[in-house]
Amino acid sequence: MVLDAGSTVEMLADLLLHRDNGLQDGQERLIITHALHIAAKLADTDGIGLELVGGRIRKLTWAATGARASQHYEQLRPDIAFVGCNGIHAQFGLSTPDPIEAVVKTAIVRGARRVVAMCDHSKQDRETLMKFCSLPEIDTLITDRAPGAELSRALEEANVEVIVA
Repeated sequence: MVLDAGSTVEMLADLLLHRDNGLQDGQERLIITHALHIAAKLADTDGIGLELVGGRIRKLTWAATGARASQHYEQLRPDIAFVGCNGIHAQFGLSTPDPIEAVVKTAIVRGARRVVAMCDHSKQDRETLMKFCSLPEIDTLITDRAPGAELSRALEEANVEVIVA
């Protein structure tokens, strides 16, 4: 499982801290992340094996970025990846304001068997500088409010499951 950087994905990491993971004694669920905040939270959690992806740290997000991080993700084929975004738009897709972070997010999306985008309603119908994937590249969107008509229609056409939680 890959956990991207971002506040919404970090909330998922918080849930993993307190979740009965259903694993047998001695088994671990491997979590791969380039987010220092998430790694710090999960590093000492029973039942979780942690792989930290390296690179140049972007101070705003405390996430490893750059060629090293994207090359690491390009070598992986995780079952599922949870990615955050700064914008999700019917035509533009998912975006982030930072070009270097966009390269890392693109590598995560391209490698994962299943992609779950996570964002709160304030990111809906927004475009930021760098597109990192289109709507058909994600399988599920988890958000806190149902998308508006145009985005909802585009998600349906892209066969994206929407979960409002």
